[in-house]
Amino acid sequence: MKTIAIPVAGEKINDHFGHSDVFRIINLTERNKVISVEEMASTQGCGCKSQLAEALKGKGVSLVLAGNMGAGAQNKLKATGIEVLTGFSGTVEEVLHHWASGSFSYQVQTCSGGSQGHHCSHHH
Repeated sequence: MKTIAIPVAGEKINDHFGHSDVFRIINLTERNKVISVEEMASTQGCGCKSQLAEALKGKGVSLVLAGNMGAGAQNKLKATGIEVLTGFSGTVEEVLHHWASGSFSYQVQTCSGGSQGHHCSHHH
């Protein structure tokens, strides 16, 4: 079984990991079939300053699929043993399909704003 976390805004992936209020936690079989889905509210603060990595690890998450993510959040997730892939967009279903089929191009999307409430401009 593999457990994936995706930051969401409604049914779409949230473009900025650190600003997500909700994460969809998806448990998959060895063949990437969905077993269960639950939602987890984000911990306070942006991804790099919160206990989010530990909370996701506590849910069994081993992979985060995201749109964009700051280096601090990526480092925190990786330090807890969670793999990070960025550059995704679209609905949760589309993100899972692209990941499972390998039809995505891995991009390192980092944000270097540093201050709370900053705005990022990422070009794809």
